[in-house]
Amino acid sequence: MPHTLSLQCYQQARGRPEIHPRQYQDLEAILSLLGLIETLPRSPDPAVPEHFRTPQLMIVDDDTSIADMLKGGLVHTGYPEDGIQVFSSAEDSIGFAKRNPVDIALVDVRLVNPLAVRGQYLSGLHVLQSVKESSPVAKVILITGFATFSMACEGILELGASYCLRKPFQLADVLKIVDWAIFQAQGTRV
Repeated sequence: MPHTLSLQCYQQARGRPEIHPRQYQDLEAILSLLGLIETLPRSPDPAVPEHFRTPQLMIVDDDTSIADMLKGGLVHTGYPEDGIQVFSSAEDSIGFAKRNPVDIALVDVRLVNPLAVRGQYLSGLHVLQSVKESSPVAKVILITGFATFSMACEGILELGASYCLRKPFQLADVLKIVDWAIFQAQGTRV
């Protein structure tokens, strides 16, 4: 099931009093949006400002077919193509995130990395850290066929990812999550 890691992480976090609910509030909102948990009704989200810029979206996946599918699905639903940056390496995406604000990132955890030959390995978790350092309110969705439960919890509870989606996934789920992230980004930007 593509949502298992995130669901298990949520269940564990709720049972640990040392973990503050703000550490998993995005995770809880997405699980609820996807119908995987029931939550108590909350007050309505604030209205989206009349003037906002298109949120900058970044896709990081070394599998170009997945990156193209994600970008194509977003463009097909009306997301402006010029608002999407696609990277196949951690190094390039980290460089972009350091120079540009990123509002939403879809990041593969395991990336083929040319730096590994020189003894360095940059994973999607490194990309997550870089994005959150440059844009603390960014919504980062980890996408993986590789991550373990502990990696998913580290990404969400310690590094600030909003969600961890296991491959293979349904494009419709990603589009729902991105719609949620767009609303969140537009509600915080003027």
